[in-house]
Amino acid sequence: MRRTVLSVLAGLCALVGAACSAGPAIRLGERLLFGCEDAKAVARIQVRELTTLSPSSTWASEGLASIRVTYEAWSEGKERWPAIVLSRKAGAFPVADFSAYRRLAVDVFNPGTRITSLKLHLRDGKGKRFSKVLTIEPGVSTCSVTIDEMNIDTTDIADLHFYCSQPAEGFIVYLDNLRLSAGLKEDLADLRRDLVRLNTELGDGRDKLDGAMPAALVDRLAELPKLGVAVEQLERGLAAAPPSIPDEMQRTVEAARKEVDRLQVKVIRIAAVAPLLGAAVRARKTGAEGFVLAVESSMVKVPLEAGLFSSAFGREVQLEAARNENEHAQVVVVPFAGDLTNVRWRAEDAFGPGGSIVPLQVRLVGYVDCKQPSYPVSRTGWWPDPLIESQERVKRVPMGEVMPLWVSVSVPKSAEPGEYRGRVVVQADGLPEQQIGVTIDVWDFELPEHTSLRTALSWRNLSTKLYPKERIPELKAAYENWLQREYHLNVGNIYGGPPGWSVERLRELRSMGLNAINLAYFTAPREPDFDADAYWKRFDVLVARIKAYMPTIEAAGVRDLCYIYCFDERPKEQLDVVFETARKLKRIWPDIEVMTTAYDTTFGLDRPDGAAMDIWVPLTPKFDSHSERLNEARAKGRDIWWYICIGPRNPHANWFLEYTAIEPRLIMGAMTAKYQPGGFLYYAVNRWPLNDRVITQGSKTSWNPASYKNNNGDGSIMCAGPDGPVATIRLENIRDGIEDYEYYVLLRRLLAERPPESLVGKTLGGMGRALRLGIGGEAGEVSEKVVRTLSDFSYDPAVLRAERRRVARAILRLRK
Repeated sequence: MRRTVLSVLAGLCALVGAACSAGPAIRLGERLLFGCEDAKAVARIQVRELTTLSPSSTWASEGLASIRVTYEAWSEGKERWPAIVLSRKAGAFPVADFSAYRRLAVDVFNPGTRITSLKLHLRDGKGKRFSKVLTIEPGVSTCSVTIDEMNIDTTDIADLHFYCSQPAEGFIVYLDNLRLSAGLKEDLADLRRDLVRLNTELGDGRDKLDGAMPAALVDRLAELPKLGVAVEQLERGLAAAPPSIPDEMQRTVEAARKEVDRLQVKVIRIAAVAPLLGAAVRARKTGAEGFVLAVESSMVKVPLEAGLFSSAFGREVQLEAARNENEHAQVVVVPFAGDLTNVRWRAEDAFGPGGSIVPLQVRLVGYVDCKQPSYPVSRTGWWPDPLIESQERVKRVPMGEVMPLWVSVSVPKSAEPGEYRGRVVVQADGLPEQQIGVTIDVWDFELPEHTSLRTALSWRNLSTKLYPKERIPELKAAYENWLQREYHLNVGNIYGGPPGWSVERLRELRSMGLNAINLAYFTAPREPDFDADAYWKRFDVLVARIKAYMPTIEAAGVRDLCYIYCFDERPKEQLDVVFETARKLKRIWPDIEVMTTAYDTTFGLDRPDGAAMDIWVPLTPKFDSHSERLNEARAKGRDIWWYICIGPRNPHANWFLEYTAIEPRLIMGAMTAKYQPGGFLYYAVNRWPLNDRVITQGSKTSWNPASYKNNNGDGSIMCAGPDGPVATIRLENIRDGIEDYEYYVLLRRLLAERPPESLVGKTLGGMGRALRLGIGGEAGEVSEKVVRTLSDFSYDPAVLRAERRRVARAILRLRK
C-alpha cells in the first residue's frame, strides 16, 4: 500500500511540475471557507449583541489580515449567546457539503495571558445542531473539529457560529483561515513531532540500557527509522500536489489518508516502547524481572495503553491523613519484556506507633469503553473508572498495556498519630514477586463521623436486567447504606414522592449521616400553555400524600431535615407558577424549605413574592458570573446551593468519565470550601439505561458508561457488581473532596474559637506565640494556587496535597 500511495503522489508531482513548487505548505485536501482579506466577505458575517468584529492586520496566519472579535461580559437582560454567525445563505462561506473532508479548522490568536474558550456551533438545512467547545491557549493555535463527530447532516451545512454563553469576563480573539481539510497536513505535522520526541526519548533509554535490551523492545525500535523515511516521503509528495480537491483527485486524497492512518498506528505502537524502556531501565537498577511497579496519585487517571503512561517508577506510596479519613493512591504494574500471566496481588496492613494498625485495601482498576460523547474529549476508547473488589487476579496483562491497582487506607478513629508502614505485593507466573512500600503519616486530629455538607441526589430503581426481582429490596438497602455511610452522600430521590421509609429506617439512615430528605417533587409541563387546572389537581394529590407521610417523619424525629424540591431547570417564563407553588407550600408547612433549580439569576430578589423560595440551586458557574446578586440574596436569607449535570463543561469542572480525576475532588472539596454553597445537587447517581449485566471482571469490562444520551459517566457515579455496588475513581474522589471540605470546616471553627488576634496580647510573649503559630486571618481561606475561579484551578495533585498539608498543620497548631 505504501509504495502505491507514494508512486501515485510522485506521478502527480511530475504532472504539475514547476507550477506546484511554491514551498513546503501542504495544501492537498483543503478548501478555504473564509479568508479575511476581502472586506465584502467580512461584511457578510452577522454580529450579535455584546460582540464586535473588525478586520485586523495585527496578526494573520495566512495573507495580511485576520478578523478581530471582541466578546463583552454578559449582564442581566443582555444577549445570552454573543456570537459571530457565518450563514451560507448570506454568502459567508461557499460550500454546504462538508462530508468529503475530515476536519473543520480555524487558526486562532489569543492575545491574553489566560486560557479562554469559545463554542463552535453548526446548523444543517433541517435545523439540527452540533456544538463543540474550543479551548484556546494564549498565543497562536489551530482549533479543529472532526467532521465524523458532527451528529448533523454534513452534506447540507446552513450556518456556523463562534459564540460563548453568558461570558463572565470580556475577551478578544483573532480568527483566520477557516477551512475544511482532509486532515493530512495536521496529522502529518503531529506524526513529525511524535517522531522527533520518540527519537529523543528512546535514544536516552537505549543508552541507559547499554545493549541489555529485551528482545521484544529491540524489534519494535527497529521500525523507528523506517517510519521517519515514510513520513518524509509522504510530506514531499503532498507538498507538491495540487491545492484543492477536484473530483479526479479524490482517489489520491483517499489513498494518502489511508497511508497517514497506517503511519499513525505504527507511531502509537512504537510510542508504547518509551515507558517500557523506562521500566527496563528501572528493572536493571533493582533486579526486577518481567515487570516493574510504578506509583500514581488517586487524582490521575492512568491510561490503559503503555504509550500514554507517564507515572513515576521507583517511589513508594506516601499518604497523609487524619483519623477517621480515607486516602488512596495507585500502584501500576508495567510489563516490559513480554506478556504477564496470572497476575495477583495482596496488601499487607500498615503498622505504626504502639503496634497500631491502619488496614490497607487493594482493588483492581477496571476500564470502560467510551464512545465519542457530545463534549470534547482528548480521546475515545478505554478509560479507567470501576474499582473491582471481587477480583483477585488477572489472567493476562499484555506488554503494551498497564494494570493499575487502587490502594486505599481507612484510618481508624483510634489510630495513634505518627508514621505507619505497610506494603503492596504483586506476583505473576514464572517471575519473582515484587513489592512497593506504603507509608501513611497520620495526623493528630479526627474528621467527624458524618459530613456537614448537605446533598440532594436521585437514586434510580435497580433494574431487573441486572438483578433478580426478589433480590432488589435487599440490594436497594445495601446500596443505600453503602452510599450514605461510606461516601457521605444523601440517599433518596429529588424527583419522587414521599420517600416511603419507615420510622426505623429513617432513624437508621440518620444515624448513618442522612442530613437532607426530599418529601416530594412538584412540577408542571414545560410548555407555556400547559393545563393549569390539571397541574393544581396534581398539586393537591401530592400535598395529600405528603400530609399522610408526615406522621412517620414526626415519629422518626427528622422533620428538621426535610425540604420540598420543585421545577427542575425551568425557564423564567414559568417563574409565576414556580413562585405560586412555593407560596402555597409555605402556607401549609412554613418551616419546611422549598428548593428549585429554576432559572432566575436574581434569586427572587426582583419579585415581591421572592422570599417564598428558600433554596436556590444554580449551576456552579453562576457563583462567578452572578456573584453580586447571589451574595445579595444570601444576605436576605436565601440559601444558595449549586449543581452540575450535563453541564458545565471544561474549563469548568465536572466529573464526566473523560475529565480529570481531580475535578470531582475539587468540586466537593476546595471549590465548596471557597464558594460555600449551602449544599450540592445532582440529578442521578445510578442511571444505567444501557447495561444488562453486572461487572464481574476486568481490567477491560463490559460496562457501558454512557448515560444521558451518549455522555459517559453523566448521572452515574457507581457501577453494579454481582452482590452490590462497585465504587468508581470518581466516587472515591467525591468522598475525598468531602473530607477535604471538612478540613476547612474544622479549621474555621478553631479560628472562630481562637482567632489569631486573640493570641496577640499586650506582652511580647503573646505576640511571639502568635508568630510561632504562623496562623494569619486568611488561614481558613482556600489558596488561589488551588482554586482561583471555577474555571481557573490547578489540575496538579501535588498542589492540592500541599494545600491539605497547610490546613492540617494550622489545625494541629490551633489544637495545641
